[in-house]
Amino acid sequence: MPRGWLDVAVAPRDAPSHPASALDATPTATEEQPEAREETSREEGRGRGQERERREYEMVFEESVVLSVPFDEAVAEVKKSLAAEGFGTLTEIDVQATLEEKIGKQIARYIILGACNPNLASRAIESEPRIGVLLPCNVVVREAEDGILVEAMDPGIMSTLVGKEEIRSVADEARRLIGNALNRLSGAT
Repeated sequence: MPRGWLDVAVAPRDAPSHPASALDATPTATEEQPEAREETSREEGRGRGQERERREYEMVFEESVVLSVPFDEAVAEVKKSLAAEGFGTLTEIDVQATLEEKIGKQIARYIILGACNPNLASRAIESEPRIGVLLPCNVVVREAEDGILVEAMDPGIMSTLVGKEEIRSVADEARRLIGNALNRLSGAT
């Protein structure tokens, strides 16, 4: 499993580290974790004078590796590594080209790959048909100052949001397979 994956994807910034509640989970690795803090604000209810408390949460929702290869080679290697773990590439969104075309904004190269493992997707949809709004797993390949950054969404977010044990087992398996793919890219496997 790659360093940094969370057992649960969302945790209050200052959550204690005991397993009593999903919101109390903390990252499995403390390396590079931001300072813990929580902000609270009060907002007026709609014309009723009621106040609502809003808590801001820090999410660690991805794992990443940095590659030192040309961008196009990195994209090809990511697809190959994902395929070795049973993930096909359903979508490839060129964010750089889209932003340039639609709003004239220029950014560094940035691709979002929609990765899908058909067996895992089938199990997840069978267990919870609404899970499709969280599929496929997004993997970003983008230019950064220190190389080509590959970031993969933590599939554990699905089980956190849905709360079904069947989804947790699918998410755990997806997390393991995506972690294997990232480790392969970084030379760890």
